[in-house]
Amino acid sequence: MKKRRLEEESMALKAPRCSILENVAISDKYSATDYSEKFKEIMKSAKPFPHISLRNFIDNSSNFVEQLETELQEFPNWRRKENDLYSLYQTTDFKNIPSTSQPNFFAFREFLSNVVKPWLEKVSGINLTDQIDITGSCYSETDNLLPHNDQIETRRFAFVYYLTEVGWSKTDGGALYLFNSDEQCMPTMIGAELLPYRNSFLLFEVTQRSWHQVAEILQGDRPRLSINGWFHSTRRLKEVVPPPEIIPRFLPVDLKVNHLNEFASLIYTENEKLKQINVLFEEESQVLLPTFFKPVSLKKITEALKKEQFQLCGPPNKRRIFRLKKEANAKNELGHFYGWLRSNYARAFFEKVTGCQLKGLHSSVEINRVERGCYTVMGDEDAAKSKEDGYILEIHFFFGDLIDFPADVGGSIYYVAKDDEEELMRINPQMNSAAIIFKEADVFSFIKYVTHKISNNFYIISLRYYNVEGDEENVT
Repeated sequence: MKKRRLEEESMALKAPRCSILENVAISDKYSATDYSEKFKEIMKSAKPFPHISLRNFIDNSSNFVEQLETELQEFPNWRRKENDLYSLYQTTDFKNIPSTSQPNFFAFREFLSNVVKPWLEKVSGINLTDQIDITGSCYSETDNLLPHNDQIETRRFAFVYYLTEVGWSKTDGGALYLFNSDEQCMPTMIGAELLPYRNSFLLFEVTQRSWHQVAEILQGDRPRLSINGWFHSTRRLKEVVPPPEIIPRFLPVDLKVNHLNEFASLIYTENEKLKQINVLFEEESQVLLPTFFKPVSLKKITEALKKEQFQLCGPPNKRRIFRLKKEANAKNELGHFYGWLRSNYARAFFEKVTGCQLKGLHSSVEINRVERGCYTVMGDEDAAKSKEDGYILEIHFFFGDLIDFPADVGGSIYYVAKDDEEELMRINPQMNSAAIIFKEADVFSFIKYVTHKISNNFYIISLRYYNVEGDEENVT
């Protein structure tokens, strides 16, 4: 026992962490005894919510910043994280990474615990617990993080320490947007824009209004490296939940409208073809109908869509998409097609190709324009609404001038099950097509963030039938 204890003491003396830790310190101007009042003044006056950006935060006389950056760049276990809210690379929490393999990670973690935490308690006047969450993040070209407020359990202060290259500018992207909020604590417009300057330490207090976003990275050769996380306290705030979006619904009626053969390719009016589609749909619960419209109708509908006035639809923590708020003009081809979608002719057609019984069911029609920076996000508040809506038959029609649609453009419609990060299905926008999907109540869909690499806008017209009866063993 005595020999083993001596060996352990010897190993501790040889460990590099102590010498590294001695070289990590807060810059003198922030550790000065009179800084507390200045900190509180800046936080109190900051808009749109309390935050502070501390440039040259670490005293780098020992080049610790460069050592930490190198260790982060060469970290072997980056994990790709991607869903409706974000796309980036991330490490595990630093507490789970051995100090022997990543001594600078360990030194930074000890620096936050033993130096920054007591300093933050002093300058803020807020008592913090020992819990500190710390991960490394890397955003590469087209990566982003959409608006959210970080409000989970006991989080009190969010922090980001930047290890970006010197000379970072707006042309690189990756700015941190801070949002104004309304009386319901929902985000509205961007109120502040902060660039990720090297060796700066950003802090903001986590509240119901601390909505923020990491803008898309625009340069392929300048990754946005940072270490980020949260300091915790015993405070818990009531979560503010946005109401689910309600799309106006109607019962299909017998309208005097054009028949499908006025719009669609002749193949989709042939009974034999419809039987083939029905068989495929019953097997897969989804089917894509390519070249759905006649060239003349496709051109007229697309031209009409380009002339319509679309309205930006939010709030930013739920969606950023342009929607046609009024009914389509009944005098043009778009209006004629819109009328058909609302009619019993459309209901009868989709009953035929899917085998679903749609008579008497409410339906809705959305007409959206999708462009750079558009997205939709799922939320817990959507679960109750989804359960109420039951099984849904969704039909998405795609219009526009896009010919090719590479993966890094975004704009695809993803379907995922509740509490499951793995996608069930993805619909890539294919112009002049109709995608038909039978969706379960606990399956959600979102439009993936559209990156700067998109070449043209496109349009999605979505028809939905709610509370459809179906085979539970064969649905998406």
